Amino acid sequence: MAPKDGGKRKAAEEATDSLRSAILRGEYRAGSDLPGERELSASLGVSRLTLRSALARLESEGLVRPIHGSGNRVLDLHEHGTIDLIGHLVAHADELSESTPMLAQLLEVRRFAAVEAIGVATERATDEDILALKANIELQASLIDKPEEYIRADLRFARLLTRATHNTAFILLSNSIVRIIESAPGITVSFFLDPKGTLVIYRKFVQLIEARDPHYSRALANRLIAKFDRGLVDRLIRIKRAFEEAKEP
Repeated sequence: MAPKDGGKRKAAEEATDSLRSAILRGEYRAGSDLPGERELSASLGVSRLTLRSALARLESEGLVRPIHGSGNRVLDLHEHGTIDLIGHLVAHADELSESTPMLAQLLEVRRFAAVEAIGVATERATDEDILALKANIELQASLIDKPEEYIRADLRFARLLTRATHNTAFILLSNSIVRIIESAPGITVSFFLDPKGTLVIYRKFVQLIEARDPHYSRALANRLIAKFDRGLVDRLIRIKRAFEEAKEP
């Protein structure tokens, strides 16, 4: 029974991915109706029950809405889309020239969250919170030669930083951002492009929190992260160009 159920889940996930990609690419435009269930299930090679599971997932992401007597309507993601779509928009971009703007926007959201977390943490972080952040930085430093473990520790630092705000709603929002980053390997790898530079900034974050000056901390953290992220995007562009040039005959 387990393998059969697993097969159904995989089929539903593949159908969801296929339809989502088609919508994000503009094959089905906002305001239009998807083909009928019979046509869609046949084109995707899945049962109508599996198709309905996929459509339910897309509805939860704000991409489609069932319309009585009219099937499923494609929604404008800017009006209805959820945060879960960010990772898909980055991951499904075929060219870096297309994915860079969305990656830059994701980094911008991450910066907003980090700056506010640091500002609030200057007022609320306990000694235990600060010790946990310092310990995580040293762990990251010991993992520079182990990219996968380093990246996991890097994401752990983000969670520890938001926990230092002692604001459950903010922690849950941050968890959503981290989950998006974790689900897109291309994004997580980008955070390993300058591990030593990252550690310098993280140590500065802890110093700002210990200084207990929220206004100064927010301003300086924003400048530091913005500069770092610009460099990150520039490096990704150079890497992509070098890769494309290497493929040319």
